[in-house]
Amino acid sequence: MRYVPMVPRHDTALLADPARQAEMIDAFLRQRPHENTIIDFTGTSIEDYGIAIYAALNWLNHCGIIVGVDPHKFSGTLRSFRKVMVVARQWWAIEGAAERCRQMLEARERPPLVFFLLWGECTNLAREITLAASGSTAPNDSVARVRSARDPEELT
Repeated sequence: MRYVPMVPRHDTALLADPARQAEMIDAFLRQRPHENTIIDFTGTSIEDYGIAIYAALNWLNHCGIIVGVDPHKFSGTLRSFRKVMVVARQWWAIEGAAERCRQMLEARERPPLVFFLLWGECTNLAREITLAASGSTAPNDSVARVRSARDPEELT
């Protein structure tokens, strides 16, 4: 997730404002996937967030390879996240999505805001990396804690 705050012109509404989700998702899906972790921003927030999202997922894939995560756990990460974004786009296209989003936030649930979608994907990938890095030497209670983690902070 470290790449997201690096975007030069912060327009965080693209990541979290219900009114901007369709716009951000469409821009992300139009963008070509890349395999870079070193990124060149364009100066356009909506494009730069897409570049940063790909870089974040690529970085986690790279970390997984370094610690020897089963390649099947990572194969298709970018393709999989794009599918999640397609489903999110469909969710936002349904009438009343903004109201449902508000209700979910009030209930402390996570609607399909781009920020939450990326956070969830990064958490899942980080979980696999943590489990692979700890290997068989981790105590069972530590492994259980990592498997149930919903946020990256819970992985430490």
